Amino acid sequence: MAETTKPKAASKPAEPETTEAAEPEKPLQKPPHIVMRALLGFAGLSLLVGFFLPWVRFPAVEGEHPSPEHFQNGLDLLMENDIQGTAPVAILLVPILGALLSAASFMGFRYAAQTAIGVAVGMLAYGLYVLASMFVSYTGYGLWTVAVGTFVILLLGVATYMLSRRGGASEEEEETTEEAKKPAPAKAAAKA
Repeated sequence: MAETTKPKAASKPAEPETTEAAEPEKPLQKPPHIVMRALLGFAGLSLLVGFFLPWVRFPAVEGEHPSPEHFQNGLDLLMENDIQGTAPVAILLVPILGALLSAASFMGFRYAAQTAIGVAVGMLAYGLYVLASMFVSYTGYGLWTVAVGTFVILLLGVATYMLSRRGGASEEEEETTEEAKKPAPAKAAAKA
């Protein structure tokens, strides 16, 4: 009696049965709270409004060609195209970024916080770049040495402070663990 073996059919991988409807994925980030939206929106509007307020004051000049004291706003600086160290496009970005931030915030855009951070970091980085380039172009090596030395002193002071605090904490932890390992005197006397 010979047994005949039938070849097994190729088995298909089991497909999971889905009886439930696929749930939509929740967004990773919710829109900001209404108060934060309003604050971010008004902060963006401050960039837009501030563009049209006075930026630079020119004192009155006496002499052969007197001129009265006058102010220039961002639009005046942009139109005169006589800005040292700054491209006119950079000045034009101030009201544009302010309007975009306000719109994103007031409309409840989910990534309004990241937009605000990007606007602020970008503007501050450009401001620091202009400040650093003016510092380098109008100062000498002596002042550079003092500025770098002050920065190094600050870093070393913070590092020393943090290391001394961490070192003190680990010594206290060692003392606490050693005390916990020692048997209490009352318990030791009771055992004897």
